[in-house]
Amino acid sequence: MENRLWLLDHIRSIAQLGLRYANNPYDIERYEKLLDLACEEYSMLSEIKQPIIIE
Repeated sequence: MENRLWLLDHIRSIAQLGLRYANNPYDIERYEKLLDLACEEYSMLSEIKQPIIIE
């Protein structure tokens, strides 16, 4: 399970960096979806609420 959390944390980090530097609305939409999916799964595995994970 630690490997999955590690992977989800890296996906979340990539999505957050992408959102910071993306200029294209399509890229922004993709990064938002990626962030949402990673945080949703992370939340289910760790029982931490999604808003806390997104920060």
